[in-house]
Amino acid sequence: NGYGRVAPRTHAANNAAIGGTVPGDVSAPITSPVIAATTTSSATFTWTTNEPARGTIYYSSAPLALLEGSVGVPPTVGGQTMAESAYGYSHSVSITGLSANTVYYFATRSDDASGNIQLTWPSTIRTWQ
Repeated sequence: NGYGRVAPRTHAANNAAIGGTVPGDVSAPITSPVIAATTTSSATFTWTTNEPARGTIYYSSAPLALLEGSVGVPPTVGGQTMAESAYGYSHSVSITGLSANTVYYFATRSDDASGNIQLTWPSTIRTWQ
């Protein structure tokens, strides 16, 4: 991609951290730990962010594949998705139609209005029997 490991947004955030000036929002939303509540066939994921963001859940019964993006191209995550339609500080995403007594892998994504993205590290849940 021609930028190495530090793309323009990251470079701008680094400059801001050392006292430089940065135009616009270059910081990804900060997320709280994700709380997952399950039943035999559904799961609800809740978390908060420090700024308005839209939440997305990636999930699969197989391990999720996370691929790093490049400048102007967001990272990609395997699996199915369920997303919120509106920006907010509190996020709740529910998934239905899950199989009973099954391990699911999930990761959350929070996007702010400036296009900054925060992904959580994949974790697992198990539906009830």
